[in-house]
Amino acid sequence: MSLRRNALQMLIDTGDLPLLTNAERNDLATIIGKLRTWPDSPAARTALSAKVRIVAVSNADLAELVTLSKNAELRWHAVISAKLSHAYKPHECVYQAALEMLQLDPARTMVVAAHPWDLRAAALKSMLTAHITRPHTGGPSPEDHFTATDLADLNDQLAPGVDGVTI
Repeated sequence: MSLRRNALQMLIDTGDLPLLTNAERNDLATIIGKLRTWPDSPAARTALSAKVRIVAVSNADLAELVTLSKNAELRWHAVISAKLSHAYKPHECVYQAALEMLQLDPARTMVVAAHPWDLRAAALKSMLTAHITRPHTGGPSPEDHFTATDLADLNDQLAPGVDGVTI
């Protein structure tokens, strides 16, 4: 059972959600595969991928990541589910597992996120951080190596000499 399905069942069991049909539960539990990407994302990812390797590290399980990537037309060099480390972000073992699985140097690996908790956890593993400003996610920290309004802005900020960096 997926993380979302378990969380949904817990809410139902505690009475915090009204009774739902099985079809409604399945729709809610699989919503991640129906999410849309930010409008700037596809073109910016294409531009970024010419400079750096792009890897998704997500709390979604692998099946959800595949579905989301297909439906949102997201292209990655690799995808890693936090589930492989038997934990969820922001637990440090998720970031460590990603570094080890891909044999990455933390000093040449950048976590790009809108969520400050994700960036702070990555920084604890000596990874570079880039905060992307998105609505309702929290602001950047002075500790972030980059702050960008969107992925295109981050691409513009990254010097041509970032070859070999993974984001």
